[in-house]
Amino acid sequence: ADSTINSMEVFDNTLFLGLDNGELLSFKGSTVSVENSEYLDNRSINLLETDGNILYIFFENTTDILIMYKNEDDNYIFETITTEN
Repeated sequence: ADSTINSMEVFDNTLFLGLDNGELLSFKGSTVSVENSEYLDNRSINLLETDGNILYIFFENTTDILIMYKNEDDNYIFETITTEN
């Protein structure tokens, strides 16, 4: 299904796109992949930011932040951080 791109960020030499439908897409030259299929809950991604080591994924209407980083095996790992206002 079509969705609006709300945010873009380069992380790990890859362009990541945060979509209105909650998907996080990666673009690696000629391939587009859904990276967060296990974490989809239909919340809109508002913002993507990185500090170089971690990609921070901010969602609409929640204080939860999904973080993504690479482990020692070169695989992307996701963790949810719950913050309070």
